[in-house]
Amino acid sequence: MVFGEPNFFSSLLPWHNLRFWFKKDSLSELLHPEAVLLPRGASIWAMPVSFVDLWKIRAPVHSAEGLRMESFDQLIELSRSIGDDQIEPQPLWEYPCTALSSPFLLFQFDFQQPFPSESVVTRGMFKNERQA
Repeated sequence: MVFGEPNFFSSLLPWHNLRFWFKKDSLSELLHPEAVLLPRGASIWAMPVSFVDLWKIRAPVHSAEGLRMESFDQLIELSRSIGDDQIEPQPLWEYPCTALSSPFLLFQFDFQQPFPSESVVTRGMFKNERQA
């Protein structure tokens, strides 16, 4: 039996926790073919939302408490252009939002299968059930 906690402190994005699956595969030669694996799989769900004022997470400060922050704003903008990824981890639960649809399944992973050697890609469409 392989029992693992698939959450890692170093995970920033949801799919980083799939490292458990990758690590399990590194032990595959040691495992009996009928070994029980827990957890057996994972899924990634999505839900479109409309945020209230989300733009503020990247907005310049300009001034705060009477202090001019233009130099700080320029420094942050330069740093952002050098180091920010296309997808960056943000604790979005902090920001008010409205759900535009019910949650839907994006990916289903079976940890009993080998870790994919190729990128996993999905395409599809969803329908907004509510207005923003």
